[in-house]
Amino acid sequence: MDLLPICPTQAGYGADFRDGIIQISLDGGSPRSRVDIPGGAYSINVQWVVQEDDYSLLQGFYRRQKRSGFAGFLADLVLDTSGLERYEATFQAGSFRLTSKSGPVFTVTASMWVYPLAKYEDPETDPYEYILDLIPYYGSVENVRRMMNLLEKLVNVDWPND
Repeated sequence: MDLLPICPTQAGYGADFRDGIIQISLDGGSPRSRVDIPGGAYSINVQWVVQEDDYSLLQGFYRRQKRSGFAGFLADLVLDTSGLERYEATFQAGSFRLTSKSGPVFTVTASMWVYPLAKYEDPETDPYEYILDLIPYYGSVENVRRMMNLLEKLVNVDWPND
């Protein structure tokens, strides 16, 4: 599977995190909710602001994807956390556009379907599941991480060496 050669401009994209929940509004009360299809793809809009060579590279990548019937590719994106992670994605047909050209600078936009990472779908592997439980006791994510680092040192370094 190909890797998207140029990361989208981080200030130039947004995501619709489809949560797999169906809600029905009820008169005079709160809505009823149920799980529909967990792990459904996110819809994201991305933008690239690139120079001439990178524009040609991006167009070549898009043409390759188009010829494959939008079979999919890997893309490094900031979605589920504040860090860059590698996702499986595909372009939404008809969404790849050159939106402006100013001298040697090209602005390209597209919409993509991005599949969520399995580690965030399962509460056993989602690192923020335990952090949410510990926040009331430690007050911040930074304090929880500090405590976990101390615990990791205690269990893996201090105790085995006694």
